[in-house]
Amino acid sequence: MSMNYNHRVHGYHPGVASTSFSEPDCSPHPFDVMAIYALYQRVPRASISGPSSGRELTNVRLTADVSAGVSPYAYKWSSPKWSGLVFSPNDTSSSVSIYLPDVDASDSVDQRGVPILLHVTDADGSTAQVEHVVTVNP
Repeated sequence: MSMNYNHRVHGYHPGVASTSFSEPDCSPHPFDVMAIYALYQRVPRASISGPSSGRELTNVRLTADVSAGVSPYAYKWSSPKWSGLVFSPNDTSSSVSIYLPDVDASDSVDQRGVPILLHVTDADGSTAQVEHVVTVNP
């Protein structure tokens, strides 16, 4: 099937005489290119696997799960709420261990949640971002 933007056609039908009309308008238009690109682009999708809560958690191991996109991937772990968290071996690994802040029963529920952000960039420069909250229960 070709992209046709007017009434002119070119075709062959078995058992019928061949019909041929001029078709000067056969190249794809900008919206055609955009539609094809949208169908075949590879944007990374990320998720984080690991515990999301636990009683008296002191540390967790989190792993980045990335699908689609173009490898290799670059990772950047952070926590907007807890700036002192240490990501081991470092904040650019695909899997990290984190020592969690100490909480007790007198802390409010929102102080027990530790949001962890993962920012992934693929080889083409496309990005994905995901958040994972670890709740420490005293």
